[in-house]
Amino acid sequence: MIRRIAILSGLASMQDRLGADRRGSIAVWFAVGMLSLATLTLGLMDLSSAVSQRSKVQDILDAAALAGAGLYSAGSATDAAVTSRVRTFLSRSSTGLPDLAGATVTPNGSEKTVTIAYSGQAVGLVAAGLINYAMPVRAHSKAGLGGAQPYPVCVLITEPVDNHTLRVSNNSKMTLRHCVVQVNTAHWDAVEAHDNSYIHIVDGKNCFVGNIHFGEVEPHKEDRCDLLPDPFEALSSPPTALCDFTNLGIDSSADYSAIADPGGKAGGKAAKGKGKGGGGGGGGGGAVSVAPANLNPGTYCGGLRVTQTTTFAPGVYRITGGPLVIDNANADITANGVTFLLSGDDAGVVIAAARNLQFSPDLSGGPFSGFVFFLDQGATTNPLPSSSWSGTTMTLSGMIYMKSQQLLISKGDVTITDGAIVAGYLLPQGGNLDFTGKLNSTTPAVGSLEKTFTSLTPVLME
Repeated sequence: MIRRIAILSGLASMQDRLGADRRGSIAVWFAVGMLSLATLTLGLMDLSSAVSQRSKVQDILDAAALAGAGLYSAGSATDAAVTSRVRTFLSRSSTGLPDLAGATVTPNGSEKTVTIAYSGQAVGLVAAGLINYAMPVRAHSKAGLGGAQPYPVCVLITEPVDNHTLRVSNNSKMTLRHCVVQVNTAHWDAVEAHDNSYIHIVDGKNCFVGNIHFGEVEPHKEDRCDLLPDPFEALSSPPTALCDFTNLGIDSSADYSAIADPGGKAGGKAAKGKGKGGGGGGGGGGAVSVAPANLNPGTYCGGLRVTQTTTFAPGVYRITGGPLVIDNANADITANGVTFLLSGDDAGVVIAAARNLQFSPDLSGGPFSGFVFFLDQGATTNPLPSSSWSGTTMTLSGMIYMKSQQLLISKGDVTITDGAIVAGYLLPQGGNLDFTGKLNSTTPAVGSLEKTFTSLTPVLME
């Protein structure tokens, strides 16, 4: 507010005395006009000075907020340390400006932000003592670490302490796009690229709780990386239902003449296979249809062995007491809209040989919607030490969940689109493993596996 300026009382009386003198009246009015003009000019200059101060106050508060938020990037700054840094910055920057010591400083360690608020006056300095122009100033600034950005997680390694939990070797090429590789292993030798192999992420992040031993791993691990909890840890398969099939083998050399119902009602009473489908480890036993095989959802006890071209009808397949085995270099396997629940002794997936495989998950709802493979973690499951995929061209979508196992991938090309792997270990040993991450996944299980990263660069927020 511009205060009124008291005009010298003598000016009025001098005007009265000289007013009668016509010769001096012009000179008097000229002097009065010049004085008014000078006063107006000084007032405008003082106003400009106050406005400039107000602008500088905002600049200083912004700089002080950024300086304070910058302490949070170290990861261990206390709110008291941030407050002290901000006040030191304000005190050193107040020369020629309103005293900013009265500013309110509010740090927030949980959100990694600092807010500064100031209310006071900016006083003109050009005509100090004569004009004394004062302008109210209210300024506010908030700064924090850079904005949060979510990423889909393509790979989650859950083994907590061992070495070589993510290891590519034998000319393996592991390429990931727009997603995160999260290794929860706290070991100096958790990650390694060996024998002309590499792990490359395009527009993504490597988040390793442990370290890279050596090899071509790009980009480098995030400077700060915390554990990512397994979102499926509490999920378990329901109790095993009655067996629809027992020790089932799908074999192009088997005798299928006794099969009455491909829908599963024949149970375990089907004719014994005469070909190479027999034997342990999920092989042998009855068969379900003539080649090309067509399988239906149900409970498969003793495992399932497939050694010919086979199509799985959509639905949920419960395989218990043995692995899912695929073993024929000329077989084409199609399983679209299919979820495999693996439990009991020797649970796992063994792809010994195949020509082409295509998998996508059942999306009908329920707790396993979006899983293509789910290895049960319950007390009654005693899985194979590893699931292994070898020598094939495979295309998958959906969640591959093998938390307690090593997943060995050798030779061939495996492409995972809109999908992810959760495993104790991931060990590509030849061939190509290619991921394409996808935010806002249409596959429920994949969409729930996501991690948000915050930039360590301080930015103004308000």
